[in-house]
Amino acid sequence: MLTFAQIFVVIFVLLTTFVVILAYICILPAKMSHSLSWTVYHLIVGHWLLVNIVFHYFKAAFINPGQVPEVCVSGICLCFYCIIFYLVIFLAVFTF
Repeated sequence: MLTFAQIFVVIFVLLTTFVVILAYICILPAKMSHSLSWTVYHLIVGHWLLVNIVFHYFKAAFINPGQVPEVCVSGICLCFYCIIFYLVIFLAVFTF
């Protein structure tokens, strides 16, 4: 039986494939009739966006996010970036 994650991956692949096929069947011929430079521009930018969308989706879907290292002081646990964020806010507020 498929889990929700597997179903969503299949939906993503199907919808992305549908959009790409639609672009090649409908949009590309219309753009080719106007200008070759705009057609090349749309192909380059469109493929760049497609590669980025697919790459980042599969990276987010299949890579374990891990855990945030926490620093606990007096029972208050914060990650390193939260400590830096609060330190910057503190310095910005109290130095001016």
